[in-house]
Amino acid sequence: MRKQGAGSIINISSGATLATYPAPAAYASARAGLNMLSAVARLELASADITLSTFYPFMTATEFYQAVKAGQDQAIKQQQESTTFMHSPEQVAGMILRLITSGEAQSDRVAEAYGGSYRE
Repeated sequence: MRKQGAGSIINISSGATLATYPAPAAYASARAGLNMLSAVARLELASADITLSTFYPFMTATEFYQAVKAGQDQAIKQQQESTTFMHSPEQVAGMILRLITSGEAQSDRVAEAYGGSYRE
């Protein structure tokens, strides 16, 4: 990207970093580290005309919950309870594309009730 004189990086974080609740401590902590790395890299890469944005998805309808090894029963139960407000991969892809186009520092698909800015 430096060689071509510009670029765009989108880091995918997690809505789990926008609110505090029990259970996902290790996952949310790792994603929170990515948030800080992204914020610093955005500043450091700006002079090279490289835009770095962070996207915070909420729950996306993917095979993620079936891939969970430890606590899979709980994960599948959570998925079943959440189907009415999960976002499709296409909705999430649209938000990511908007970030690439706008160059905003961050965007989310997390409902306000869970610490995000998304309104349904």
